[in-house]
Amino acid sequence: MHLKDKKVFITAAGQGIGRAIAERFVREGALVTATDINPDTLSTLKGSSNRILDVTDKKSLEDLISKKYINLSAYPFNNNRLSFSISSYGKIKVAAPSRSKSKSSQVIYYDTKTKDISGDYISKSDIDTIDWKYSINAQEISQTFSSDATLSYGHDSSSFKFLQKKGRFKISGISLEAIPESNINDLAQFRLNDLVLETSNINLFGFIKDSIPKIDHGRGHFSLRNLEVNIPTSLSSDIEINYFLEQLGIWNGVLKIRLIDFEINLLSSRLGEIRVRIQTPFLSISLDGDISLAQNSKNSKIMFQQTDVKIKPISLGVGTMIRKWEK
Repeated sequence: MHLKDKKVFITAAGQGIGRAIAERFVREGALVTATDINPDTLSTLKGSSNRILDVTDKKSLEDLISKKYINLSAYPFNNNRLSFSISSYGKIKVAAPSRSKSKSSQVIYYDTKTKDISGDYISKSDIDTIDWKYSINAQEISQTFSSDATLSYGHDSSSFKFLQKKGRFKISGISLEAIPESNINDLAQFRLNDLVLETSNINLFGFIKDSIPKIDHGRGHFSLRNLEVNIPTSLSSDIEINYFLEQLGIWNGVLKIRLIDFEINLLSSRLGEIRVRIQTPFLSISLDGDISLAQNSKNSKIMFQQTDVKIKPISLGVGTMIRKWEK
């Protein structure tokens, strides 16, 4: 038989025919994984050779890993949020994290013999089609633009110039509702008071043969106020999502962003200023700085200079996450 370094799984290997088969396979050079309901007889078998692995021993999980019966880089063993142990002969116990007060610990059993998974486990299945009902509304949409464009043709090349003196686009009172299969408990809502985009004195110039126009100067302003997202119950009740929401200090299932304000002022084709403000009930971020631009047709770059970023955690959970990230 050609069994050199082959991996063999033998049940009832502590005595009788099972033991004889295990010993024969070891002599042929196989790596034997053995189970038996009697741990005493199996321990004597294990002591007879270092090529026999007893998986009735709860301390043998490390042996499974060291002898490469378990691949830590493969699913599910590569999930560092799960903990593994041997619960009984031939079975590996998997414990999932439980951070929600409303749910108990999840336990999954994997049978190394039959490759079956049992316990708190839901097998993958075909996804059913869900009938969603959508409703989208906006109270007001307005826009104002004032622009001037010139195009000149020359014998050698053609150039263009574009000047936008003023531009403003605004949407007010945006709301989106989505309900799966008329289940009101899984209602998803999105509400936004104002979305504003403003520009002024934007001057673009370039040549027709260039793929990217150059910006000489200009000012841009983007503002988003009072964004609310209602998270469906079926989603917020998930253990990991529930834990993340608790860290943000969200207990009612509503994610709020009070303000996202972005402003950029290009003083020339090479220099500019930038300002960013983000305000939420759980976190506040501000950014102020200067930028330098390298504009060419092949490799344009924006570089930050003398930039000051301030992050202020408001909820205790966000503060804890930031401290862990800093370490």
